[in-house]
Amino acid sequence: IMAAEAKQTEAHLRTAGEVKEFKNRASAIGAHDDCFETYQQLKVRRRHRYIIFKIEDDYIQVETIGPREATAEDFLAQLPNADCRYAVFDREFRTHDGRSTNKLYFVTWLPVNATSVAKMGYSHAKTLLRSVCDGTFDVNAGTGREVQEGMGLIEPEPDTESDYESD
Repeated sequence: IMAAEAKQTEAHLRTAGEVKEFKNRASAIGAHDDCFETYQQLKVRRRHRYIIFKIEDDYIQVETIGPREATAEDFLAQLPNADCRYAVFDREFRTHDGRSTNKLYFVTWLPVNATSVAKMGYSHAKTLLRSVCDGTFDVNAGTGREVQEGMGLIEPEPDTESDYESD
């Protein structure tokens, strides 16, 4: 009994002994109504270059809307280094025969510096927003380079570590 009592009053390194109630802020029960409306403005009306979503107050909400003239570098600069996000990016490019076309990418941003609780919450809630953002290609990334490779902005680096000696 004494050991259990001592364990309850033991000072925790992160809170300096202060008792705090932590809520899993990275869990969502649905997507906010403006997520669909904003996505339709990007997809159908081409009013935005990108949309960044975050989980707040148990709902997925629009955090940032990029203007049509924004670039991929502007988009990457908006992604936080230590927290997870969802994003939709509208990439314009020319095909090999010179036609102008677009592709929409749904980016799940899970950086290395994010907490494991946030990563699990965002991974779990992805289907809630993914159902709203139809017609997009999935990109799962933790670094800016992975986002660029996933969207075809840069060529992937060759794999130098092979599992086979004969390669």
